[in-house]
Amino acid sequence: MRAEPPELVTGTHFDALRLPAAAGLPLLARTRHAGPALRAGSDVWLLIAEGAAAEVPGLLQWLEWGTLATELGLRAVGAGGRVPAPVPGAPYPREAAWVRPPLPGREGERALPALGIGGRGEAPDLVRLVGAAATECHRALLRRTHAAAGAATAFAADQPLAFS
Repeated sequence: MRAEPPELVTGTHFDALRLPAAAGLPLLARTRHAGPALRAGSDVWLLIAEGAAAEVPGLLQWLEWGTLATELGLRAVGAGGRVPAPVPGAPYPREAAWVRPPLPGREGERALPALGIGGRGEAPDLVRLVGAAATECHRALLRRTHAAAGAATAFAADQPLAFS
């Protein structure tokens, strides 16, 4: 019997943004300074400054993503939440693995995206990160929708004279 995978509690030293891997991996490819990130299953988790999760719903509204917030798959996890913990050398690395590990000597909150002007240190400010994450989530949603529509269209193409 396999033990439950370890988890990290949010809200004490960091919060997190959870987004689908289909959006999170392209975001990380485009953004040099997104802070530490891990992948667990079909999700990517971006670590953000402690307390920043409480700001995310308001930021999504302000950035005009509020009406699509649930469809985007972007979720903030704050105090009392949990994220999967990457374990070095774990027998099942697919459960959780660092995509961008914390840099040695830069594990503190100053390296995490936070609400403010221009961010802190090399991390982007939270507004830019949430905006970029919502955009990537929207792109992933459009790709899924387009792929599903393509499958339906492929069936219609099998019947070239069926116009109804």
